[in-house]
Amino acid sequence: GLPQGRYRFTLYTTDKYGTEVKKTKRNIVIYNLKEKNPPIKIDLWQRFDKTSYKVGEKAKLILKSSTPNSWVRLELQRGDKVQEKWIEFNKLAQKIIEIKKQDRGDILYRITMVKNNRIYQYQDKILVPWDDKLKVEFISFRDKLKPNSKEQWHIKISGENREKVLAQMVATMYDASLDKFVKHSFYKPNIFPYQNYLYDRWNAKSFGTVQGYAQWHNYITEYDRVFYHIRNEYNINDMTGMGGDIEHVMIMAPTPNINRGVEALQAMMSDPYSPPKIETNQKQPIHIRTNLQETMFFKPNLQTDKDGNIIINFKTNDALTRWNFLGFVHTKALQSAVIKKVITTQKELMVVTNLPRFFREGDKIKLTEKIVNLSNRDLKGECELKLKNPINRWNIYGNHKFIKPFHIKKGGSTTVTFYIHIPTIDSVPAIEHTVIARTKTHTDAEQIVKPILTNREFVTESKTLWLRGDESKTFTLQSLKDNNSTTLKNHKLTLEFTSNPIWYAIKSMPYLMEYPHECNEQLFSRYFANSLASNIINKHPKIKKVFESWRAKGSLKSQLSTNQELKSVMLEETPWLITAQSEEQQQKNIALLFDLDKLATKQKETLNRLFQNQNSDGGWSWFSGGKSNWYITQYILEGFGKLNSLGIGHKELTKSINYIDNQMLKRYKKLQKDIEKGYSKLEDDHLSNIIIHYLYTRNFYNQKMNNSIQQAYNYYLNQAKKYALTKGLYQQALLAITLNKTQNIKEAQDIILSLKDNAIENSEQGMYFKYHRGYYWYQAPIETQATMIEAFDQVAHDKKSVEELKVWLLKNKQTTHWKTTKATLNAIYALLINNNWLDNNKLVDISFDTKMDYKQIIEKAKKEAEKGTGYFKATFNKFSKTMATIKVTNPNSNIAWGGLYWQYFEDMDKIKSFKETPLTIYKRLYIYDTLERNQLIPITDQTLKVGDKIKSRIEIRVDRDMEFVMLKDGRASAFEPINVLSQYKWQDGLGYYESTKDNATYFFFDYLPKGTYVFEYPLIVTHHGEFSSGIATIESMYAPEFRSHSEGVRV
Repeated sequence: GLPQGRYRFTLYTTDKYGTEVKKTKRNIVIYNLKEKNPPIKIDLWQRFDKTSYKVGEKAKLILKSSTPNSWVRLELQRGDKVQEKWIEFNKLAQKIIEIKKQDRGDILYRITMVKNNRIYQYQDKILVPWDDKLKVEFISFRDKLKPNSKEQWHIKISGENREKVLAQMVATMYDASLDKFVKHSFYKPNIFPYQNYLYDRWNAKSFGTVQGYAQWHNYITEYDRVFYHIRNEYNINDMTGMGGDIEHVMIMAPTPNINRGVEALQAMMSDPYSPPKIETNQKQPIHIRTNLQETMFFKPNLQTDKDGNIIINFKTNDALTRWNFLGFVHTKALQSAVIKKVITTQKELMVVTNLPRFFREGDKIKLTEKIVNLSNRDLKGECELKLKNPINRWNIYGNHKFIKPFHIKKGGSTTVTFYIHIPTIDSVPAIEHTVIARTKTHTDAEQIVKPILTNREFVTESKTLWLRGDESKTFTLQSLKDNNSTTLKNHKLTLEFTSNPIWYAIKSMPYLMEYPHECNEQLFSRYFANSLASNIINKHPKIKKVFESWRAKGSLKSQLSTNQELKSVMLEETPWLITAQSEEQQQKNIALLFDLDKLATKQKETLNRLFQNQNSDGGWSWFSGGKSNWYITQYILEGFGKLNSLGIGHKELTKSINYIDNQMLKRYKKLQKDIEKGYSKLEDDHLSNIIIHYLYTRNFYNQKMNNSIQQAYNYYLNQAKKYALTKGLYQQALLAITLNKTQNIKEAQDIILSLKDNAIENSEQGMYFKYHRGYYWYQAPIETQATMIEAFDQVAHDKKSVEELKVWLLKNKQTTHWKTTKATLNAIYALLINNNWLDNNKLVDISFDTKMDYKQIIEKAKKEAEKGTGYFKATFNKFSKTMATIKVTNPNSNIAWGGLYWQYFEDMDKIKSFKETPLTIYKRLYIYDTLERNQLIPITDQTLKVGDKIKSRIEIRVDRDMEFVMLKDGRASAFEPINVLSQYKWQDGLGYYESTKDNATYFFFDYLPKGTYVFEYPLIVTHHGEFSSGIATIESMYAPEFRSHSEGVRV
């Protein structure tokens, strides 16, 4: 080889014709450790004899110099200890360093020499890696798989030196396209530390400058929420520091009906087509690919046998795509390895669909199906599209066939298109889309179910029916009797009755269990419902037997009940389709929800998610990622307290209790400062709504308070005794319960007497109050009535008033629940107070003032009523306004409860909205003009094409401050959102949670100040056709009557 020394290395690059394209020069040094002299003339040259070392080996440090008589200082940092040694040498020296077990994770070293008025310093690592690696060998493995096929992989695990090991493995395989959103990987845990920083032995500091400015600030009163026009003016420049890892926290027109006949279909199709005769194998069996889930498998506990073998058996999904396989394997000795593989599922003939997330009734759409030929010869065949109703399996377009020919060269692809007109939702709730490609030798088919959404508004009118014992009464649903609308379309009329209102609570629980949004309040409501359901079943064997008999009837097999993604969209957009099932089907669904094993799983899953969303300060925000909200945290703690009062235990809540204590203490300390400055007096009324709710919530828990918190708590409790009677209805009910629990019995009973004096009582409505309906959390009538029930029960022990209060509560129930999740949760809790599970009772007698035949339906419903429930329900799909009047006779001595519900569709412009809504909303669509630097141009007819990027702009105007507001922007099925990840965002000082769903984009505001706001987000055009883009709606989440919507837009 070449002798040691400095060399210039030149690299010449030429093209295929020999012409020089590029020339690169580099200087390099070639050295030989066996030589006594350094490879170049230098005062200090150093090298180790190896690049890395194992425990027990000896590292040899070689020092060379071109000059005699040298001294160097060697520093070795081993963990947190630094060793120092001076070495004297004459041109050549060697230093032996023994590698010990504690050196794993590297040794850091520094060599320093001062010579000839120069300082030389070298700093690096002696690499001593952890012996934590495992060898992974695939004995059998294929990276090209067929869909719906059984596979077996054989993996051999061994130590670094191929010794046998016992290991455990977690493995998963998922659709690689998911990495476009968030890249997924398995990382080796950082349990083996490596040294990276060498301690400095000296430091220097030069003179610097300090600059700043001062401002005079007056104190601003602390409020329950942020006022966004007030900004702090403090600034700190050039402040630096260094520390450990911290947790990141956010600071702050009518649609035409479609007949099944071919004649009607041909009139709507833009290209009615008669397919030519093509030779295909019609008898060849076709596997229709339906399992298109993005996860192939997840195996969390794979074990090696005694020889280190792991066998993975699985069946491939039906999706034709690229998959990522990830594995993490480890031993008890903490040896580990990460495995990554890429797998493809494919066929020689493949048909790939490109469907929108949903269809909307009345839309016209061009469906494009891609066919791929991976075989080694050209293929001719036909492509057939089948569109069915997933409920009854009927062909949506009758006997009409969608068939088109194709011809593909080997290795190529082609597309076929079909134009369809989406039918009305009355006849078809969803479309089962099946596309089949056939040739003489090959077949492929794929099936996907997509929901159909409506352009109309669904309305429920209700009449509560209740009778005392041995009473007959006539009721009239006035809105049905007076109906004269020409555009209204009836859906159904439902009658239900029970001798025990607890069944209303049970029937309402699925609403909480299946509510589609994921805010922390609704996560807790889901947990509350699951916990109550489990408790009811365990404590009441009679109810358990009822559910078991319902479950024994079987379970639903339709796509609507088994496809959770489809069910979620339909629950949001077309809930009447989910509820429009027979009573038997609904019983099966409820029984499935009340399955104890499933309840336990759901309880654990929901509770874990709730506590994962908890912030580091112990509080909860409305949606995950936001700042902790005092009221939301107290609401969740209140709910846990109510579960505890029903004998249902809960998780450790110390952090959350500390959070609300600290929030109260901050309020108290701010008050003290105001008093010191003369802004306020101690004896004045400082009992705010949030403090009243704090006192009520805190008394569910016995957690000890420190002195400062106890002092503040005592002050506000004394304020409660003094000012309770000056507060609103809800606040008085909370304070009565609080004062009663704290042994202030007289003050608590005084509040109840005052409330009773202000109550309204009549035979029709029961006992209630004159509620001033509002949009803040403390202005909710249902929640207030539920709290009244709690107060009259706990403080006054007045069972008669409690039952009368329940009458009003039940009269304000909708078909399956109350207006909101929060109202439903509170109502369920109130109905459970002092409830007795009654013995079997006779069913009420029913008669309608009509000539229509209704008795057969009533009698059938009564026969299907379960013993022990006293509950039955009759549904009329055909009815008239003459059935608005009903006579009911109760043969029992106890109260009977019931409801008559009229559901219908109405054009949106015919529905009367709340006239005093403080919300106004406008929606506009724009297209990006890429030739004009992405200038936004309003969308008009014939302006869009597939691939265009558009922007949805929502303008909202709020004429007063509001809390807990939801904005929903519906979109055309031809639009695909670009922002697909739900997340917390900030804009113009306003924090909100943005959630992208299949059918719409949602914005949630826990506080929305008075003003005008504009929200925008981008979309991509994905399909040809004519579409309704849907409307934008905004409403108060917990007072839905405060609601507004935009005009509809067609594109």
